[in-house]
Order: sequence, then C-alpha cells, then structure tokens
Amino acid sequence: MSIKVIKAGFATSIQNFGTPLQGSKIQNGAMDKLAFLWGNYLLGNNQNCYSLEIAFGMAKFEILNNIWISITGAKCNITINKQYYKLWTAIKVKRGDIIEFGATTNGVRNYLNIKNGFNNNVVIDGSILKTTTNTNNGLLRFMPSKFIPNYGCNLTLNIIVNHYDNNFSELDIDYFLNKKWQISNLNNRSVYRLNAGKLITNSNFISQGNSFGSVQITPNGEPIIMHIDAPIVGGYAKIGTVFSMDMYSLSQRKSGDFVNFKEIHIVDAQSKLKFFAKLLKSL
Repeated sequence: MSIKVIKAGFATSIQNFGTPLQGSKIQNGAMDKLAFLWGNYLLGNNQNCYSLEIAFGMAKFEILNNIWISITGAKCNITINKQYYKLWTAIKVKRGDIIEFGATTNGVRNYLNIKNGFNNNVVIDGSILKTTTNTNNGLLRFMPSKFIPNYGCNLTLNIIVNHYDNNFSELDIDYFLNKKWQISNLNNRSVYRLNAGKLITNSNFISQGNSFGSVQITPNGEPIIMHIDAPIVGGYAKIGTVFSMDMYSLSQRKSGDFVNFKEIHIVDAQSKLKFFAKLLKSL
C-alpha cells in the first residue's frame, strides 16, 4: 500500500516514537509524542508505528489503496475529495482519494497515521511512501473530547529546577519562574529559544551532556530549551529540565507565543508519567 505526496507543505517528515543514540538523553522521533501516540491508538497500531509529521499544514496527498487513517495534532481544515473531515478519529479512505491539509490555526504539527503504520524499512521511491500490508482493520476508535488538547491556551512548563550546581542565585531562579517568556523566531526540531531576560549565569562553565528538555541560559540571559533533535553536548549553564510531557505541548507552540515555568519535584513528574502510562493501558 502507498501514499503519493502531491505537496509536502512547509515541512513533512517520517517519524517514529524515537530512536535515541546509545547513551544519549536526546529522544529524536515525533516532536509531539502525545499526538503521535493517540494517532496510532485510534487505529489499534503499535505505539512505534511510523507516521508523517506535517508542520504548519498546507500539504496534499493521494491515496493509492483502500486503507484506514487517522489525523491528530494541530487544528486545521482537513478535506478528503473537498469534503471536510474531523481530526482525532479513524477515517476509511479509498484509492484515488485526495487528502488536503489547510494552514494550522491552533498548534503547529499534525500526524497522518495509517493502519499498521509505515514499514519500519521506509522506502521513499520518488514521492511514493510505501506502507505495510493491511490484512486486518483491527480496533478503530474516536478520541473522547476530554483528551483532545487545546494548543491555543497559555502554556505552563513544569520544570525540575537545578538548585545544586551554583550556576544561578535563588533570586535568579525566582525571576526565571515568575517571568512570562516569549518564544523567539529561532525555534525548530532541535531547540526552542525564548527572548532574552535578565538572568546572570556562571561564566566559568564546562560543557556537559544535554537531556531532552534541558534549559540552558546564554550569557545574555536567553533561555534555550533542548528539544527532540538537540545536540548531545552544550556549553551554557542549565537552570533545569522541563517535564517531558510538557515538551510535547511546547512543540505545538509557534514564534510569538508565551510560556511560563513552574517548579515540579522529580517524584511528582514520575507520578504523572506513570499515570499516563496506566491510562493508555486501560483504554
């Protein structure tokens, strides 16, 4: 089975749940792993099935075989043969159908998922994306509205604060936690940069390994949040690490949006992750 790419839009890529380098704390894979996981859940797929990650919409595809699909993530107009369809639900499409994505209006990234996923050995032959053979429709679902995220609301990033390396004074940490930060126009799959503030960092800092969600502060007070494809080593002092599930929400924010930070204890962060894992198993 296969899909033909008619228009890739601003940025379309094939992503799985993540394949970090050995020994690295950088995750790779889908930027919004929650939307990615829900998209596979809707089709009864394995959580690591490959999907198409589409940034800012404006993409167009032709279906070459009868298949089930789901589209999750940012709010945008989705049409199949010029007819509007809802996101966050399973949709049966047939050979010759044309799927079009409008511009995103709430959020940044969509995930186009296919029953049984794209082949782990993804082959891109020209603009044909090959998928696995679909012999069983499996369990198909729709997403309860209470689980559909609102990417337009104010975003609070829970952060495990680094109080121990003496890189920042407690006054600087308080300033960081109480300031409303704006996302700059310098953000991508590697880092999200925030507009500079008035933080003072320890200049005698030796480069250390990065983690997914690490927040570095440049000498001019600019926070840089390490995202999915960040470099594995960085040279600025770290003020803390953002809770992973909040990082997925951050990937749905764009330049000009505002975020703020709230301190969270690592035990509470682990409890949130365990709750979500338990929720997925119960659905």
